[in-house]
Amino acid sequence: MNGPVGAKDESSELPPLLFDGATRVVAYFLESPRKEDRYLDRDGVERAVGGRLLASHPKDRSEIIYKKNLKIFARSEAPVAHSQIANLRKALTEKKGSRAVMACYDPHHAMVFYDSEGEPVGCVEVCFSCNQVKVKPDFRDLDPRVDFMYDRSDFLAIGKIFRHAGIPLEPYTSISALKKGDKYWRDRCSAEIAKKLGEEDRSKKQGVKSLAD
Repeated sequence: MNGPVGAKDESSELPPLLFDGATRVVAYFLESPRKEDRYLDRDGVERAVGGRLLASHPKDRSEIIYKKNLKIFARSEAPVAHSQIANLRKALTEKKGSRAVMACYDPHHAMVFYDSEGEPVGCVEVCFSCNQVKVKPDFRDLDPRVDFMYDRSDFLAIGKIFRHAGIPLEPYTSISALKKGDKYWRDRCSAEIAKKLGEEDRSKKQGVKSLAD
């Protein structure tokens, strides 16, 4: 088996828009509308869990996405410029990632590829929180020369495509935050801990002062 198929590999069997029959691509930000699915993230910001679009159940092998889920979870959507697909292709098929993969999978982002009739023919689902990407149909089925793990994808490049389309990067606040990856969260947590310790120290000093008075 040959190595990963890159954007410059003209012999690749992957079509220009990645999936056969695709004529347009739409980016989505996914979020549950249910109140019980809301939570406070590590920064104390209220957020909601995402939503899975990919049809993953064995009985749904012929389906690309669960259309019902798309109606429920899609909070914002925007067309993806065809010029960005080459960047997506490269981000997915060239091993560049070095991020730690988390055990969770709570995708908030997806790009759905539609044919001329408006039917989904492909989907790229992304979880920036746990650094995972899922693709259907799998590129490894479309082109046997593609050999890679999606968790090694270029998440920064994928994030830029969503931002180019105007889709938020939650839970990250910006491309620079996404670039920092795990360090971003460590810094934020450290800042939060320092703030809490400072408040506790001030509280103790205030208590000592009150006793002295």
